[in-house]
Amino acid sequence: MSSARAKCAPPLFDRRRGVLAVPYPALRRVELVRMLRGRSQRIAWTSMALGAATGLVLGLWSFDGPMSEPAWLGAYDDTPRRLARLGHIAFFGLALVNLQLARSLHELGLCDAALRVAATAMNLGNVLLPITLFAAAVFPAAKYLLPLPALSIFVALAVAAFGLWARRNST
Repeated sequence: MSSARAKCAPPLFDRRRGVLAVPYPALRRVELVRMLRGRSQRIAWTSMALGAATGLVLGLWSFDGPMSEPAWLGAYDDTPRRLARLGHIAFFGLALVNLQLARSLHELGLCDAALRVAATAMNLGNVLLPITLFAAAVFPAAKYLLPLPALSIFVALAVAAFGLWARRNST
């Protein structure tokens, strides 16, 4: 086992005493995972609330709602309206992925820096992709910014997948 991998080893639990039986650096890792998990959960649940809020607004003119659709948004199959619907769903979908990543942080065979990269990249993607989709619905030129948050999500998922494979191969 390499020294870098040893620093990333998950903490051990002493079942007899009911305490963590690990050296100080591992306790810092537990605190890091707890901090990253809490941040990711707060962002994810906020994203779900924003998804519900945007759904309430979009529902005002969808399916013969009480209001007519705004002229700038267009008909149901127009690109701006599709982008707005995708932004609404992205708030929910990315929040679910973010929550799953937050739950899996302690299982990843990654060093602390890689854990930070995975969690931070997912949080950035969770926040920026839906906002960029809504911006692209209003300002068509904003669609050229969409690869940036999408790349952030890809990096988070690739790092997490690598961490799970690394953990599997080391045990």
